[in-house]
Amino acid sequence: MHRGLCTDAMYGGQLLDSSAPSVTVTNERFVSTDWAATFSKLECPANHYVIGYAIRGARMSSVSCAKTKREGGLGGNGRTIWFDKGDNRADGNLGGEFALSDYKGQCRTNEYVAGIAYTLRGLNSGWPAAIYCKSVFEAASAAVRQSHSPAPVIVLHMVLGALFLVGAHWV
Repeated sequence: MHRGLCTDAMYGGQLLDSSAPSVTVTNERFVSTDWAATFSKLECPANHYVIGYAIRGARMSSVSCAKTKREGGLGGNGRTIWFDKGDNRADGNLGGEFALSDYKGQCRTNEYVAGIAYTLRGLNSGWPAAIYCKSVFEAASAAVRQSHSPAPVIVLHMVLGALFLVGAHWV
């Protein structure tokens, strides 16, 4: 079974531009850098963040992206979080041990998920292996940075090929 849940509980309505349509990404047209070498990547366009994903069979097929309404946009500096061989969680494992014995990837509280990487090579069947975390605040001015609480906690969780985004609302 494949399920997902996202949250921007820390920002509430401050992050999402509800007047803008979501963007579905099915290929690498928005990949800004090779953040997961040799892996296929689904990445949101600039100033968008992952709010969902789709799996066809057992492999990634798309990500759904929402546009931000943050003044100054979203940050561009990113880092890759691999969770295909074990947990890779930031900021004290926020969210707790919600899936005992299953691998989880998590961005820091000042980051957002910008993309998901997967591969069909070897014994892999297209399950998510990494997330691309980008800074929320980097592009924002100091005044905007001080007026907002910490960024949403977004967790990706893999159970027998199922990917879970834990901790924000779906749009």
